[in-house]
Amino acid sequence: MTFDEVFTRLGRADLDLEQRLLATVEATVEALALPMRDALEAAAVPHSFNALVLAHLLDVDNAQAETLTAELATLSFVEKFPLRGGWNVHKVVRSAVRLKLNRETPERFRLLSARAAQCSYGDDTVNRVEAIYHGLSSDPRNTVAELERTYVAWDRAGLLEAQHMLATVLEELRTFPVEKTAKARAMTFLGWIRLHRYPLDKSEGLAREAIQSLTAAGEPVALADAHLLLGRVLERRGKVKEALKEFRDGRKLLSEAIRSDPASFEVGRVLADAHIFIGRLCKRGKGGREALAEYAEAQRILNGMIARDPDNPVWKRELSVTHSDVGRIYQEQKDFRSALGSFQADRKIAEELAAADPSNPDKKVDLGVSYNNTGRLFMDQNMFAEALREHQADRDIMLGLIAVDASNPDWLRELSVALLGVGDAHRALKNHAEAIESYADCRRILQGLTEIDPGNAEWQRDLSLADQRLGRLYREQQNFPEALAAFERSRVILERMLAQEPDSEDWLRGLSVLLHHMGRTYEAQGDLANALVSYQQDLVIAERLAAMQPDDASRQKDLRDRREAVDRVHAAMPNGGRAA
Repeated sequence: MTFDEVFTRLGRADLDLEQRLLATVEATVEALALPMRDALEAAAVPHSFNALVLAHLLDVDNAQAETLTAELATLSFVEKFPLRGGWNVHKVVRSAVRLKLNRETPERFRLLSARAAQCSYGDDTVNRVEAIYHGLSSDPRNTVAELERTYVAWDRAGLLEAQHMLATVLEELRTFPVEKTAKARAMTFLGWIRLHRYPLDKSEGLAREAIQSLTAAGEPVALADAHLLLGRVLERRGKVKEALKEFRDGRKLLSEAIRSDPASFEVGRVLADAHIFIGRLCKRGKGGREALAEYAEAQRILNGMIARDPDNPVWKRELSVTHSDVGRIYQEQKDFRSALGSFQADRKIAEELAAADPSNPDKKVDLGVSYNNTGRLFMDQNMFAEALREHQADRDIMLGLIAVDASNPDWLRELSVALLGVGDAHRALKNHAEAIESYADCRRILQGLTEIDPGNAEWQRDLSLADQRLGRLYREQQNFPEALAAFERSRVILERMLAQEPDSEDWLRGLSVLLHHMGRTYEAQGDLANALVSYQQDLVIAERLAAMQPDDASRQKDLRDRREAVDRVHAAMPNGGRAA
């Protein structure tokens, strides 16, 4: 049967896709002589094969394997695989053969998979990925442990290409019959690797699938990790309350696990992550005291693990993250001395890790974040030249990474943050042309990211902020049309996100700030009617925010400011703003 005939059969409308595949492959395979039939089934198990691989899979001598390989190469759906100097069965036929084997002769499929896991396909990375891929079918329990070790090691080393190679084969297994617990764990690791590359609805689906399977399997630590993954996805979608619940569910499971196994590094690491994630969300909700308590617990866990394993860079990196986040809390509280101390502790670790592993991109990103932290702190203290130096250092690090991989969305987002900081410093120094250039570059990056994944709330928020920065700068230059155009772009984003999450305090605060800036812009150009409309809309939101947290002094102050703005414009209008 030719390749064209195969796909003609695949087009029959009376069968669903899997049935069409199986029916076509069955007819194709059955038409072959027995040795060739066995050879084709064996060759379809790995992603590629050559005579040596086929000899191992079929347990035949090399001469017989060479003959079978040559005969397989004459089939229209067997293709040359130049990257590894061998051949591969076309992915459509290969998938169908694997499904047929697994369904009709599962013992043989597991045997072939176990043998395939032992074969050499190229370099160590490829061999390790293939061993995990085949091991999840032939020896799922032991392979899950190896998958976890591999993911942690490659994540620690910043081996992004290797991680995404691993993710590619895990994606293939998503629709293939694999033991449920092993599959759920594999999907969790796939979710973590692709967190910044998948659309968020797809990542959410992976996490929820894993949670469902792991809950039934009674795997508390693995289940906790899936809860944390779902929490990160929900956080990025702007669903803060739902994310916080997932983080707390994960923390509860891990806290119980650590009591049973207090020496476990893996449980300790994930538990520290849970405390960090909760701390960040508490910080966003103005729960500074609760956030500091979460970070203190994370630091206690991490310092304990570092004392037992002082050369482990993973624990040190996690510890530097806590110092960074704690510094931001102190900065918001205007405790600049404590903030600087935390940021310096973060910088010391980041520089140490980057120097020890100069080719690791994650370490460079961490160092860039450290520069961004100190840059923002200097901005708050009106040390604008020092802030510009720090933000430019952050920008240059990220530009170096983007030069290597211009499609990495996580790095692009970090570059946009650096450009925003550079723009803020230039604006404060009255370097308006440079500020506009930085803000515009920032906005272009974020516009591209939001087009890739419109559901990513973090990117939408960042794009809104970039437009607000441009608007404020244009207002300072008395370029009111450009200022209002930028503010209106920001408003469209905020109102759209608020429509999706009507009770989100983040989006309400963001829209309140924006409306206030729009009111000031209209007022500055003498358009008191539109200024009054903006201030009144802002006042409605300020009243709502103040009612949500009546004991929050900053919200009460915002409410007073908004009322004063409305009263001021009313007083300046003819007849106090009343109709004649």
